[in-house]
Amino acid sequence: MAEQRNILRIAVAVVFAFSITAPKASALNLENLIIGQMEDHFDGVSGPNPFGLEVLAFGTGISTITFSVNGVGDNSLTLDGDEWFFEDLGYASLAALRVPYATGNFWAFTFNEGLGDEDTVTINYNPNAMPTGLITGMSPAHGATAVPLNPTLTWDDCSACGADNESLMLIEMPLDQDVDFLRYVATSTTNWSPVALAPGTLHEIEAALNGRDSGSGLTATVGGDAFFYDGQTERINITSFTTVVPEPSTALLLGMGMVFLSAQRRKGE
Repeated sequence: MAEQRNILRIAVAVVFAFSITAPKASALNLENLIIGQMEDHFDGVSGPNPFGLEVLAFGTGISTITFSVNGVGDNSLTLDGDEWFFEDLGYASLAALRVPYATGNFWAFTFNEGLGDEDTVTINYNPNAMPTGLITGMSPAHGATAVPLNPTLTWDDCSACGADNESLMLIEMPLDQDVDFLRYVATSTTNWSPVALAPGTLHEIEAALNGRDSGSGLTATVGGDAFFYDGQTERINITSFTTVVPEPSTALLLGMGMVFLSAQRRKGE
């Protein structure tokens, strides 16, 4: 299973209310904090432990991020590229997930602890109910091979899934790299054509029904430092397919075309 933090980037669900005791003006600049809960399905089937939690943070001047829940735990976010992330997957139910991650106004985040510009943020974690629908009928079908490099993805209409939901399509290309195509679409939408995909590569589609709470998108400003806080809940249907490997002659023509275009650019410079 691919790492689910992509969908949070994507976003992830959780209703959020604000209670910020937050960053003082300093080199530390928290730009975005996201907390989310998810329920994973694979080709429409829920596994035995489908629930999980993710936390994402973006900003500059950040060296460490930790958080505790009601004074318990010392959970650390890990830096990957330009994002800080934490994930804890594999819970059998939301009730089980809430044992270590209880709801309430006591999620304490600490930034740059002991480094001279330490700051804290307290969040009221109060998640929305999980969406009840699921995006199904995905095409290409799960396990499909020789899929064209410019496919049109299709799926069943999910407009009855609820007016407060929106769907989020993620293609990860390939599975062992952080190269993603993201697309938010209305639940009534049933198709999408992404840009050209890599040949002969296993791709994963994460079709997420995203329930956003009324507090999402609000910006908190404390001590002159503003940051964006978001909360979401997602039911995700994961399928995968492999793209076609071009015939040698086709690959040669493609390569010659790229060389020609490169030469034309150089002539024009």
